[in-house]
Amino acid sequence: MTDTIVKRSDLTLGILQEYLNRKTIENLDKTVKFVQFGEKPVVQDGYNTLRWAKFTRLDATNVTDISTSTEGTNPDGVDFDATSVTATPTQYGIIVKLTDLTIANTVIPFLKGAAERAGVAMAEKIDTVIQASLLANASNKKYGPKFDRTYPTDVVADDKLTGTALAKWYAFLKDKGAVPFDTDGSYVAIIDTACYYDLLSETATGGLIDTAKYATPEKIFSGEVGKLFGIRIVVSNNITTVNSSVTLHPCYVFGKGAYGVAEWQTVQTLLSPDEPSTANPLNLYRTVGCKCAFGTAILQQDALLIVHVAASSIS
Repeated sequence: MTDTIVKRSDLTLGILQEYLNRKTIENLDKTVKFVQFGEKPVVQDGYNTLRWAKFTRLDATNVTDISTSTEGTNPDGVDFDATSVTATPTQYGIIVKLTDLTIANTVIPFLKGAAERAGVAMAEKIDTVIQASLLANASNKKYGPKFDRTYPTDVVADDKLTGTALAKWYAFLKDKGAVPFDTDGSYVAIIDTACYYDLLSETATGGLIDTAKYATPEKIFSGEVGKLFGIRIVVSNNITTVNSSVTLHPCYVFGKGAYGVAEWQTVQTLLSPDEPSTANPLNLYRTVGCKCAFGTAILQQDALLIVHVAASSIS
């Protein structure tokens, strides 16, 4: 990790000599959407590995699991076991150094601004790490909006997201037995802004239910824009694309409990004291840092579907 040092000399003379409005201009942050859907267990102190239990599924269609009983006779016992999914923590951190002259001789609230920006950057990092884990470890990866491409390189520019494709995504998860997020049986899809543009531009999207029309609007997820064919659509501008014959836009579709996010150390923003220290004997700078430690893992492979599609350019 490389420290970023902000010096007075980095500020233009014009900035230093002109009056500055005390209101800080808001940055256009990337949206953080994946964290909210992860199962979040409490990690007890002193443990470096978290283990989720996963029980064997008893199949109602399997005659060896459930069979016709004869009056007065117990059915044969069936095997019942459990496997486990584990996660271990990875720590992330960022440090910004601010010189004493920068802090003292400008009206720009550098300390407050650095603390806010470091926290936002850390949150976006967490979301990016979750995506990378899902993309690397998911077993259900499809290519083309309706799964009609075999390999990533088979996807062509016209393979854009459509409304009817969502119906197939819903049917796929339903057939796998994925648990929905609410009583109406909805799953969730996190898509990027380019895919959302294609979805709105497609005529079959007329059935999109806007969040304002939800029966229980208080239960809207962060970034949720509507629902179509049993899929609640969440839009993020922080989704990493994949380079192939065309740029691939992963769409993450899942049911409840598809993946877990465990915190060993919550996001902490730390500000060094305004006093000399062994490392900084002349108190020439102060630091603003942010750190966290967490782990993530897929818990139910059949509750997760990743569909790679092409998308229109919105630049």
